[in-house]
Amino acid sequence: MAKTINSMCLTTILMIIFVISTGIPKSEAACFTFKGECSVTPPCSSSGNCKTCCQAAWGSGACGKCELEGSELHCHCYT
Repeated sequence: MAKTINSMCLTTILMIIFVISTGIPKSEAACFTFKGECSVTPPCSSSGNCKTCCQAAWGSGACGKCELEGSELHCHCYT
């Protein structure tokens, strides 16, 4: 019984180390740091022009989100 528990603990620790080392937690959904606004033409939409603009300005890891400021949509870039 003790060997089984020790073996399960070791396996769990190895799995946690593997998940952390492969960068799985660093997904695209983890874009929280605001970098700035990006001017897009036509105005910000869900067609991907915001994401493309942000990636051109801040690299391929940047995320673009169309967010409402007052009555206008602005393209905000995050990493």
